[in-house]
Amino acid sequence: MPDAPAESLPPVPNRKRRRLRLLGFIAAAVTVVIVCTLTAGYLTTRIALGHVQRIPNVFRGLNPASQPVMPAASRNSMTILVAGSDILSTVPTTGEGHHEPLFEPGQQRSDILMLVHINAGGHQASIISIPRDSWVPVPGHGMMKINAAFSLGGPALMIATVEKLTDVRIDHYMVVDFSGFSSMVSALGGVAVDVAQQTTTGAFTFRRGINYLTPAAALVYVRQRDGLPGGDLSRIQRQQNLIRAILLKTATSHVLFDPVTMYRLLHAFTNWVSVDSTFTNSGLLSLLLELRTLRGSNVSWLTAPVSGFGQEDSQDVVFLDHAGCQSLWAAIRNSTVAAWAKAHPLAQTPADPDLPCRRSSR
Repeated sequence: MPDAPAESLPPVPNRKRRRLRLLGFIAAAVTVVIVCTLTAGYLTTRIALGHVQRIPNVFRGLNPASQPVMPAASRNSMTILVAGSDILSTVPTTGEGHHEPLFEPGQQRSDILMLVHINAGGHQASIISIPRDSWVPVPGHGMMKINAAFSLGGPALMIATVEKLTDVRIDHYMVVDFSGFSSMVSALGGVAVDVAQQTTTGAFTFRRGINYLTPAAALVYVRQRDGLPGGDLSRIQRQQNLIRAILLKTATSHVLFDPVTMYRLLHAFTNWVSVDSTFTNSGLLSLLLELRTLRGSNVSWLTAPVSGFGQEDSQDVVFLDHAGCQSLWAAIRNSTVAAWAKAHPLAQTPADPDLPCRRSSR
């Protein structure tokens, strides 16, 4: 028998062809928009990073041979020492727009002191606050408050002090002032924080529960000392909590696809943040690209374990828990801070920053 003729496909109706063509055009247009947005974001980021203020000679005087050597497992990790000035100013004291010297001997102390450790690949990070009144050895000056190191010898002495305390090598140095926080909050249109108990300072009252902070309220929120159960330790918790709120808002507001918000954030960053001169634009960009996958679940928020409070030379000081801190510093050196934090819940900074501070991780 002869083969049956193949059944011909019915012609596609003109309406269906037009619909398919329209969908193709839409897909192509969306692709072009995404590519253009990503390209614009990349170019905007590179241009903005070119305006970041660099601090010269940060590592001058440090002998590389005497600096800590990191274990092989964490050679590709990065540790940044973040410091903040306690100058109460409404204009930038750091960053591209600063109007004050970045360091004047005897005039400034570091009010914020954090170790930011980023594991190789950028998939895990930890932010560890060191109380500014911690009683520690400052190279060449004996025992004193850790924030005095900045006043006596600027960034180089502060780095030397932290490296001596922790045996962790500092790769980069960054300085920001409080107004930088409010500038970033402004760029994001405000952020939300959780407050455990109502407190009032000046004209501001922070109610129990969720508070939506304006830039001015954010500045007061991180500066408040009075009325908090843990004093400066509660203030550290507030500083971390505001940073956490800024990161959360940034991650959930699709900044990458919102050039206006991204530009505002980058503008705030360049105006209120300064970095050491070895931190190149390419290095900053690589860091930002690595951190794009970070979420709250893979960031550890910690405060160096404290054993108590007291007085030295008529000064109120904080005594660090030697054993607890030694194990934490070892975890940083080995990039195992996340596991350490799980084993030491008392050292974790609670999401609710106004709960009473717990002193020791042991």
